[in-house]
Amino acid sequence: MIGLTNKQRRCMGLEEIPDNWDRVELADDCLIYFDGDTIRKEIDYNDEWYRESSVQIETEQNRSMIVPKTCRGKLKKLTYSNVLNRPAYGMYFAWNGKYGGSITLANYTTQVTYYNSEYEGISICSRKELKAWLEQWESETTEERLQEVQRFATAPRRHCKYQEGDFFRFRFDRSHYGYGRILFDVEAWKKRGNPFWDVLMGKVLVVQIYHIVTQDLDISVQELAALPACPSQFIMDNLFYYGECEIIGNMPLTGEVDYPIMYGRSISALEPDKMIFCQGKVYQEFPLGKWKPIGKKGENYINNSVGWGLDLNKNVIEQCIAKNSNQPYWEQEQFDFAGDLRNPKNRKIYRKLMKQMEKQSSMENV
Repeated sequence: MIGLTNKQRRCMGLEEIPDNWDRVELADDCLIYFDGDTIRKEIDYNDEWYRESSVQIETEQNRSMIVPKTCRGKLKKLTYSNVLNRPAYGMYFAWNGKYGGSITLANYTTQVTYYNSEYEGISICSRKELKAWLEQWESETTEERLQEVQRFATAPRRHCKYQEGDFFRFRFDRSHYGYGRILFDVEAWKKRGNPFWDVLMGKVLVVQIYHIVTQDLDISVQELAALPACPSQFIMDNLFYYGECEIIGNMPLTGEVDYPIMYGRSISALEPDKMIFCQGKVYQEFPLGKWKPIGKKGENYINNSVGWGLDLNKNVIEQCIAKNSNQPYWEQEQFDFAGDLRNPKNRKIYRKLMKQMEKQSSMENV
């Protein structure tokens, strides 16, 4: 089995396993650790997967039954599924070697991620690679970094405020940071009664990431505003609400703002016979009979995919900087990029759409 040492756990802010805790194999790919009659650690693993987290689950009847969380609950058998259904707390470590080779070090309590290998732009796909990664992480953990991760592990949950025009900072890896800006708060826009194509799930923001990879934590918002940026994206607000992306300042949005484009036939069963164009604060709809769809049959430009995280990594930003271009961004293997009308591959279709909209608007103004 893949396993962490207590020194590695300490370097990642994970709860260590004392010698007096009892190790029990709960299933073929699940270990639990008892401190007396209390389950304190749960580990899921196989050759391509590892997840370790801390729990606080009381048991009784010779550790065979799980005590309910409230006085109204009932005892449950100690099974893998029942342990998995109980909430974890504090830091957890997860490696997924089969799908993408990602490593995540995050905090259940604060809902904030300390490290995500996808943002660094690396893949750890085998146990051998994982072993080497763990050894490197341990060797690079200075006293300063150790104190930082311990502060992260014990931090309270935060609920942070954000607004359009905010600049923010986020981690690419342990020492490099990226910067971005909030361009549009979709939920706030709709609450004010403004028209918007309501096909996005959750509390959605539009953000853009600047062409910068740095160890400097003191970049001014004026410097950032002058930098080139990658195309904006829809994203859930979690990274900002829980403070993972730290707000560092604000400036009013001026000039032309890059918003994602949504275009296509209405998906509403009540109003199916109309075409809709929505780009940020611009919303237009036309009868289907008067406005023929642009693009080939079967193509989808609704572009309503909303992610939990940023759709780029350090390698992509460094390539964009080197080429002074967003070409490396568009060359990523992202499933939703094909339907983005800002994608250079869709330039002809975008131009045709703009001409059609201008023509339709001029006809309505006659």
